[in-house]
Amino acid sequence: MQGLRGWLVLVALVAAGAASATPPSVTNVALRKHDAGTFYVRGAIEGHGDVEFLVDTGSSYLVINEMVLAELLKQDKAEFSHELDGSMADGTRRVIPVYRLSALRLGNSCWISNVEAA
Repeated sequence: MQGLRGWLVLVALVAAGAASATPPSVTNVALRKHDAGTFYVRGAIEGHGDVEFLVDTGSSYLVINEMVLAELLKQDKAEFSHELDGSMADGTRRVIPVYRLSALRLGNSCWISNVEAA
C-alpha cells in the first residue's frame, strides 16, 4: 500500500506542477483497501460533490459516467476536449469522447485543475 500511496502523490504533484510555475507542495492522500483487494481514494469533483475514486494504475484517464458528465456540463464545469480511439478489455475498439473537468479533489485538500476524463 505504501507504494501506491507514493504513486498517487507523485501523480498529483506532477499534475499540479504542470499547471503552475510555483513548486508543488506535498500532500498525503490516504488509500482505502476494500475486501476485493481494490484501492479507493475519497475526493470530490467540482460541480458534482464527494466521490470515492477507484485507483486503477493501468488506466490512462479518469473515467466518469454519463450522469456525472451531464451534471458537470449543465454547470459549465466540463467541456469537450477531444476524442480518442480506445481498445476495450474484450478487444473491440471504440471512439471515446474526452472532456476537461474544471477541478477535482483527492483526499481533503489536494485540488487538481483541468483534469481530462473519458
